[in-house]
Amino acid sequence: MQKTNLKVKGFTLAEMLVVVIIIAILASIAYPLYMKAVTKSRAVEAFSLLDTVRNKQIQKFAKDREYYTDFSKMG
Repeated sequence: MQKTNLKVKGFTLAEMLVVVIIIAILASIAYPLYMKAVTKSRAVEAFSLLDTVRNKQIQKFAKDREYYTDFSKMG
C-alpha cells in the first residue's frame, strides 16, 4: 500500500461559519449607525432648503409687499 501526501487547501465549514457570524455582527452594528447618519443628513438638507425658501420669501416681500404663492416661481 502506497501512502500519498495530499495537502488539501481550503477552509473548513467551522471557519466559514465563524467568518459569517463576525460579518453579521459587524453589519448589525453598522446598519443602525448608517441609518442615523442618513437621517441626519436628510434633516440638514431639509433645513437648508427651508432656509432658502425663507430667504426668498423675505426678499419677495421686501420688494413687492407680497409672498410667493408658487414655489416654482422662486427660481
